[in-house]
Amino acid sequence: MSLQDRLNEVASASTAKKSKLCKVGLFFEPDSKLPKEDQDVLFAAIETPTGTPGRISTVGIVYALRTEGYEISNASMDRHRAKKCSCFLVTARKASK
Repeated sequence: MSLQDRLNEVASASTAKKSKLCKVGLFFEPDSKLPKEDQDVLFAAIETPTGTPGRISTVGIVYALRTEGYEISNASMDRHRAKKCSCFLVTARKASK
């Protein structure tokens, strides 16, 4: 298979995804396996500003999610918390149009 064929395959798979959200953003989708109550707790933990007493670290949040059986990486959580993931890039692109 040529590089062009492989890139076309990857592009097709990417556009076939149902969501443009990152792995963290998918936790907040209506069909997420994460219960609504846990979504609320996770959202609050993610959105707690840096420097706030009691703020849970990225490593702590990822550890808790993994312990509960969810697959997520520290890098995905870091990007989402920094608002540099696809969740926010899609929103930024829409707003600029």
